[in-house]
Amino acid sequence: MIISIEYSMYTFSKFAHYNIMHINSIYFFASPSLHNEDRGGNAGLLKCGKGTTYEGGMRVPGIAVWPGHIKPGKTTELASIMDLYPTIAKIAGATMPNVIIDGIDMSSILFSDIPKVCIH
Repeated sequence: MIISIEYSMYTFSKFAHYNIMHINSIYFFASPSLHNEDRGGNAGLLKCGKGTTYEGGMRVPGIAVWPGHIKPGKTTELASIMDLYPTIAKIAGATMPNVIIDGIDMSSILFSDIPKVCIH
């Protein structure tokens, strides 16, 4: 799964760079939960896999890229695709609607100077 994301990012970044899309653009890459144990997948130490609400079925890799703004690193902080809307709204300076939104601003994870490397 990680190799697939890396290859997709590499292909997309070459396309974006060639077409000058990389200037002041933020990219989010995420993978669906593909570790189905019936088909040889493996969620590692996490319980269960695809199709479950256990950690092995919910946690997937995600990558955020914004050259010059997001420092390279790694984190084990939890975030969700639902967090993209409030995060992008804050980055863009947009006003959020006056309704309940399923998601929180994850800027503190993306732009924090706290080291993002987790050593196990």
